[in-house]
Amino acid sequence: MRKGDFVSCATMIANRDPAEFMCPDTIDLARQDHRYIAFGYGPHLCLGANLARREIAVGIHERLTRIPTFRIKEGMSPMTYGGHVFGLKNLILLVLTNSAMVGKTMDEANIGELLDREAIRDCLYRYCRGIDRGDEAALRSAYWPDAHDNHGGYSGPSEDFIRLALGIFKTEPRHVHQIANILIEFSSPSEATVESYFTALQRGPDAGGEIRQVLLCGRYGDLFHKREGEWRIIARTVIYDWIEQQIPPGLPESERFASRRPIGAPYPNDPIYALLKGTSPRCGPTSEANDHD
Repeated sequence: MRKGDFVSCATMIANRDPAEFMCPDTIDLARQDHRYIAFGYGPHLCLGANLARREIAVGIHERLTRIPTFRIKEGMSPMTYGGHVFGLKNLILLVLTNSAMVGKTMDEANIGELLDREAIRDCLYRYCRGIDRGDEAALRSAYWPDAHDNHGGYSGPSEDFIRLALGIFKTEPRHVHQIANILIEFSSPSEATVESYFTALQRGPDAGGEIRQVLLCGRYGDLFHKREGEWRIIARTVIYDWIEQQIPPGLPESERFASRRPIGAPYPNDPIYALLKGTSPRCGPTSEANDHD
């Protein structure tokens, strides 16, 4: 260096001063000494420091969720370059793909959880088909054989509830159950607590033969268990938030639905079963209706 030469001081190099920081070249996320000056210091602190920290945290998180488990290759050290902008020039990683790798990659864990969530939702939807269509197979597929159901006036084994529900279909009721706002919380890889909001319109004869119609709103509080890769309900409590007695329509369904066809029916006559078997006609009726929904 000669007299008159310009000197550019890369202040962030101070972060690697061994006289100030123990093991300055070691990444220690639990380090308590926060006197680093990567973003300046005191009155020279970068105005965007907080935003930059957030961007760095998000960037690292997103990066780690998209690459497999890895480590720095043995015998290799990161190569860096300095100056006013400090960064990595070379970082050689070894991707761990063998059976000895610790745990799963974050992508695999996320995909597994998404599949579990979808399986739980499918189970809830199968219940709705079973209870609305009187479909015994669909209804049974929603519960484990040893499940318990606390369902309005009934509390006991799910097997008895299923028999009760199927018996109601002998009276030719009309049920419409809709599921929404499904919240799933996993307590373990094989257990989940699920809260599902429901709306149910139920119409059918009471014990005296008089047609009743009621609108129910509430939540299914379910405990799900996963057994041999399958999610089903092991315990259910129905929580009621709204009930509204309604005046049932006086006209028969054939008149009320007018030209709207087909009309929903119990298993196995509902059109969905022909569709599932691949025997449903590809095109519907060609006649035009006078009114539409």
